[in-house]
Amino acid sequence: MSKPSASWALIAILWLGGMGWVWAEDPRVSLTVEEAPVGALLYQLAEQAEVSLILAEPVESVLSLSVADQHLDDVLDLVVALAGLESRELNGVRVVASAAYWSEHDQSRPLAQRAFALLHRDVADVEEVVAAQLSSRGQLKADASANRLWVQDTRAVLEMVEETLASLDQPTPQVLIESRIVIANRDFNRALGMRFGISREASDGLNGGSGGARADLATANATGEINVSLLSARYRLDAELSALEASGQGRVISSPRIMVANRAEAFIQQGVAIPFEAVQAGEGNTGAVSVQFREAVLALKTTPLILSDGRIQLDLHITQDTVGQIFQTGRGGSVPSIDTRALGTRVWVEDGQTLVLGGIFQEQDSQLIAAVPGLSQIPGLGRLFQRNSHEDQRRELLVFITPTLLP
Repeated sequence: MSKPSASWALIAILWLGGMGWVWAEDPRVSLTVEEAPVGALLYQLAEQAEVSLILAEPVESVLSLSVADQHLDDVLDLVVALAGLESRELNGVRVVASAAYWSEHDQSRPLAQRAFALLHRDVADVEEVVAAQLSSRGQLKADASANRLWVQDTRAVLEMVEETLASLDQPTPQVLIESRIVIANRDFNRALGMRFGISREASDGLNGGSGGARADLATANATGEINVSLLSARYRLDAELSALEASGQGRVISSPRIMVANRAEAFIQQGVAIPFEAVQAGEGNTGAVSVQFREAVLALKTTPLILSDGRIQLDLHITQDTVGQIFQTGRGGSVPSIDTRALGTRVWVEDGQTLVLGGIFQEQDSQLIAAVPGLSQIPGLGRLFQRNSHEDQRRELLVFITPTLLP
């Protein structure tokens, strides 16, 4: 018996169910063919997929393949690619032809020019994306002063560019970041912990819950570990801080508010620039003396990232610099030292929640002697005319940060 032709073998396979059609919302197919004409195979697949398909030029090649349980559309695209063809959709019809055919087709089509004005994105951010969509005859010009893109290409490409820019030119979400920076003594911390219902939990100091914070801000942190806690969005933080500040147990030293775009860095800083004398290098002692400045500031840097579930990721870096010991120079000038304290962390918070950061301590040990001149020098009785006081104070820098999504 002679071997059946390739076309007859293909029809037989289709008729006997070799393609394994499963009629569902997302049909899958199993297919095995040997030396099947590509044109006939494409028409059969298009008919089963209920797709309108046109072969714009004769296709003489044959193809052998075996696929199992694949999406019907994927098999159709696979056959087009293996045959070295290119498929485009024109007016709802899939047109298949060679790359040379489409190149000649594009060259014959008239060009059009159009300006696209952007409202929310900078032209420099989308220029590269648009340029990748242009044909070989397309041209692109960016007008930065008017924030516009001038595109010259076929109408089909211009329509594709319009759809791309419509998806890219969207307003960037913004976040309002409110912060309160507090210097607190031990009594303040202890009272704050009682009001917030804080209890010591895991050693990393990080626990969250809708009921409030769960890290012990009052416990002295000898290891330098950063304490982190979360307060519910319903908690009235301002009222608590005002009451505790009125009691003299703490002081709100700064309450900056800043609005920042998603993924942009917000920066707040306040402090002083301290002057000191600097001697420039010279021969012998002839160096010129100039006045320079060193900053001692309290600074907060944060970069918000709005997550898909509505939470906000915050990258935080907080520094507090204070003037330390003053050192005298050999020329009679002085140079200050800067005591630096810093903390940095990355956290995820809900919209409107308050993040509490602690763990930066200041210690102040002072001794005061008050005496009556002359009488305090009398041996034995001089102690009656003296008063000594010793104060050992430890304070903590607490930072409260509340991010809120803006509509």
